[in-house]
Amino acid sequence: MLENRLVCILGCGLQIRMVTKSDYDDLCGCSSDDWQKLFEIALKHNVGGVFYDGLQSIYSCFGDPLKDCGECKKLKATLLHTTLRLEQLNRKQTLTLRRMGTYLGDNGCTMMVMKGQACGLFYPNPLHRSVGDIDFYLFEDYERGNELVRNLGIHVDDSWYKHSEFSIDGESFENHQFFIATRGGKHYKQLNEKLCETLAAGNMDCFPESNVLLPPVMFNALFLTYHAFIHFMSEGLRLKQVLDWVMFVNKHLADIDWNELHHQCEHYKLNRFLIAMNAIAVDFFGVEKKAGGMLCESPYKDRMLASILYDDDYIFNSGQGKWKQRYHIVSNMVKYRWKYRDIAQQSVIKQLWTNLLGFIFKTE
Repeated sequence: MLENRLVCILGCGLQIRMVTKSDYDDLCGCSSDDWQKLFEIALKHNVGGVFYDGLQSIYSCFGDPLKDCGECKKLKATLLHTTLRLEQLNRKQTLTLRRMGTYLGDNGCTMMVMKGQACGLFYPNPLHRSVGDIDFYLFEDYERGNELVRNLGIHVDDSWYKHSEFSIDGESFENHQFFIATRGGKHYKQLNEKLCETLAAGNMDCFPESNVLLPPVMFNALFLTYHAFIHFMSEGLRLKQVLDWVMFVNKHLADIDWNELHHQCEHYKLNRFLIAMNAIAVDFFGVEKKAGGMLCESPYKDRMLASILYDDDYIFNSGQGKWKQRYHIVSNMVKYRWKYRDIAQQSVIKQLWTNLLGFIFKTE
């Protein structure tokens, strides 16, 4: 019941589904404790801005569903403050992104932004998509990009092979040399090569008012699937990333070559996850299934959504040290091993062994 109410509000905030009188009456029946739980989940999963938009949409149709009590007034005030703060953070991050694109471009580097700010453009209000790191790719200029940032007097941490990290004006950047962790084995190297091929074959638009490129549709389709899959399997997946997929599919439903995407995901054992994510987008959030070849019938959708909402598996921004994070990852793999059996179609023992070798030999 709680999940249905949350999805209803978020779906309205995304402007995918329309609230009905029945939905409104159900929300009016929520107690103050119910609203407290809904607000806590929305903020925990970094979808507070969309939650705010959903409540505003419902209010414009039928009125305020929250009870007229002190507790609910405090919740609304907190949500408004959080949303206004989010708008400020997004404006600042967008400005910093454009400046970085101009600097790198003036020095001969082509910059493509991925994930966060690129996904934000799928939303009705990009300012209400939660901010994070700025992930970007410089094609053949990874090392040159790092050097250009150092020339500004900024420290660049390139101790990990996948991407370097640095901070400018309080914004964290990740300069990607690879799209995925390629030292995990031949399988991952092949997937990274496939992503590079897909990137080279696609058409790219620019981020608004900048020279920064946006990923092609088919690159995003495979990359966002892989990225969410990795988080779901071992690191914790948030509703923010689920909504990124929902909005990507909602916008590019007819542009995606679904037969090709499912073929690639089948090869890399991402297909069960992809189909379940499609099912969540269609059956819960109301994305219309109009594209031929799109598969969205999954027996795992309910368990996946419940796992995303309630499992204690999230690692990032937890404040844990490196070894505690590693222990948490291994603990997640054992505790939620059904994900490996049912979703990834692989042995959790084999994955644990791979992780152990990575820890010992410092390949990951």
